Amino acid sequence: MEFESEQVQPESQEENLPNGMTGDIFYTWQAPEYESYDRDKKWYVVMTLGLLSIIVYAFFTNSPIMAITFILIGIIEYIYISREPKMLDFSIAEKGIVIGKEIYEFEQINSFWIFYDPETIKSLSLHIKSNVIPYLQIPLHNEDPEEIHKILLQYIPEIKQNYKLRDSLSRMLRL
Repeated sequence: MEFESEQVQPESQEENLPNGMTGDIFYTWQAPEYESYDRDKKWYVVMTLGLLSIIVYAFFTNSPIMAITFILIGIIEYIYISREPKMLDFSIAEKGIVIGKEIYEFEQINSFWIFYDPETIKSLSLHIKSNVIPYLQIPLHNEDPEEIHKILLQYIPEIKQNYKLRDSLSRMLRL
């Protein structure tokens, strides 16, 4: 996503930074930790039947570990989708990007990309220097992506990313 760049003036709000970190905050917002979807009875029936068919197939092919794995996946996913997402505080600060009480310093971030389609997706994707989780998705909720874009361009490069298949499937299946 391409936006024009211009300088943004910081605000001093050091009390919002984690662990006594000092510096200016350029932009702050709140958003749920993950996107929640409305799920009707039909959705639960379809998902349950799909999961049960995989479990029956596992037993039919004599794969008890596969059956146990999918039973556990079903239980964990049900617990996960049954709870309300927590509201998190996000900030772009002088030293990096703050998510709740954790900071990702600009030196830890390779690049960023903003996925923005007003009807479907509004998220900031960070490519971070990590082998375990190399991409971090930050919800923008109702924030102005142009303003966030202007600020981030001053600190980290913008490199186009592709929306991951698992993210598309998760959105499609409302997980």
